[in-house]
Amino acid sequence: METESICPEPGMNRIQRMKFPIKRKWFNNLLDWLRFKFDQFPAVDYQPMPWLGIRNAKRASGVVSRWNTIKDLITKLKVESVIDIGCNNGFFSVSISKMGINVIGIESNPKYFRTYLYAIRKLGLENAGALSWKLTHSTLTMLPSVDAMLFLSVWHHIVREYGFDQGTDILRQLWIKTNKVFFFETGENEMPSYYHLPPMIPDPKIYLKDYLEKVCTGGKIIHLGWHDAFSPDGKVVKRNLFAAIKPYK
Repeated sequence: METESICPEPGMNRIQRMKFPIKRKWFNNLLDWLRFKFDQFPAVDYQPMPWLGIRNAKRASGVVSRWNTIKDLITKLKVESVIDIGCNNGFFSVSISKMGINVIGIESNPKYFRTYLYAIRKLGLENAGALSWKLTHSTLTMLPSVDAMLFLSVWHHIVREYGFDQGTDILRQLWIKTNKVFFFETGENEMPSYYHLPPMIPDPKIYLKDYLEKVCTGGKIIHLGWHDAFSPDGKVVKRNLFAAIKPYK
């Protein structure tokens, strides 16, 4: 069977052989840049990426306030490894990586995943990993245990697709894989009925705190304030951010 070689021709001189990989790398970088620019059109939906020149995003409100709160706690707890589930374009994952902490960002949306992967390559982040796959019962079994887990604005999507009981079980399994702190935020009463979220009575803060105390067995649930988010119809809303902290071993 004939095979096609991408190696330089034997007759090439030394300078020509040196130029071949350089041109190939330049062309690959150009393709990455063009795809990155194309994915930003017409605008970035959620998180800003200041390292790539993206300082605004349509739904960026609250991202910085969340990060400042999360950063303080992972610093206090001396976190050394993180998984960011539903990392979007990677704002939190890149921020964590730049603190010198090992991080894996997981994203199922190809557009957002490409932006995160581009950021890793562009910034030369050797302690950041990227996984493009969907969180399910089978895939979560492959996740390693880490010091901190970020599960921000993902749970309501899980409940919508798999139902409340399976959503609760997935949350419980993620908690088991968390060694120090689990950060949690979800859509609340602003979400349409087709998300099948439970009534958060008497209010989302009380309901979600009680819920996390039941699911995150043995954890100390801390309310980390209200932060800007967006409803499906684009309205600014406030959502509760929680941390479930495991007792020191």
